[in-house]
Amino acid sequence: GDARTAPPNSQSLPGERERYLSEIAGSVRRYHERVDELESLARRRQHLGTSISLLKTQGQPTESLETLADEAEEALGKDMLAQIEGFDALRARYREDNSEAEGRDSVQTQGVTYTSLSGTRIPRVSLPRYHDAGDRLRWQLLENIPGSFPFTAGAFPFKRDNEDPTRMFAGEGDAARTNQRFRLLSAESKAKRLSTAFDSVTLYGADPALRPDIYGKVGTSGVSIATLDDMKTLYEGFDLCDPATSVSMTINGPAPTVLAFFLNTAIDQQMDKFRDEKSRDPSAEEMAKIRCFALENVRGTVQADILKEDQGQNTCLFSTDFSLRMMGDIQQYFIDNRIRNFYSVSISGYH
Repeated sequence: GDARTAPPNSQSLPGERERYLSEIAGSVRRYHERVDELESLARRRQHLGTSISLLKTQGQPTESLETLADEAEEALGKDMLAQIEGFDALRARYREDNSEAEGRDSVQTQGVTYTSLSGTRIPRVSLPRYHDAGDRLRWQLLENIPGSFPFTAGAFPFKRDNEDPTRMFAGEGDAARTNQRFRLLSAESKAKRLSTAFDSVTLYGADPALRPDIYGKVGTSGVSIATLDDMKTLYEGFDLCDPATSVSMTINGPAPTVLAFFLNTAIDQQMDKFRDEKSRDPSAEEMAKIRCFALENVRGTVQADILKEDQGQNTCLFSTDFSLRMMGDIQQYFIDNRIRNFYSVSISGYH
């Protein structure tokens, strides 16, 4: 039915959204303040170490300076000291020909440089040439290498280099028509990277209808999806749990509902696969295992960027505060069910 009317508990109290967002902003500010403290401590420790070494060469007493250096080290802690001391080794690792990156189930070796047509050796990851311990630590805590906290350079150590960066973008008409388009686009590609556009009727959480303000928009500039059966038809013939298949969905307001359609489609695909192979229905225990397998292996992303809707596109179904909290609930569901290959939100920064 028409989902444009928010549920009663979705209405924000005055200032509630601002307080919720201020918690996020406050956490970030506190982290940056802590980084400033650690940067100063790291620099102080380095300067004290330099002074101690110089005084020792001249036979001067260094006890008071060593006490201050010990206090700085204690305030930094073992983790920060390990980062400071490991910076040179980290930089050396990216100067080698290959680097090993730990995956979930294996260790992958990839080249850390490219060679251009002119023969120039170009690093894939370039580390700063800092010598000051404070600058080094600040860079590690606020930027760092790809695949490491705080992940400003990406969640993975390297991008895959054995596959062309191809994404098949489609969405028009009904689910069967868009499915046909997906099959055509991916026919010659082993990797099925399906990107789905939904029509404005779906974006506003409405069913296809003969109403004048709806009928002309059905299946225009996106696919019309209103039911679980629509979603099953949309991805029919694509194994959603295959490592070579991933699906991204450009959806925001009704993202929780459309995401539920998608995850249930992946689960039902595996159920049907079991029935075809075993010629019987799965038991309750087997159904639970199939469900876990589907959720842990499905790949892709859902946009779900309600702040972009609030500021740029305005396909909002619920209050911003309710939508943000729903995003948090979905992320918790992903954690509880080990959905590790699917992103629960994709931020549309270009809007």
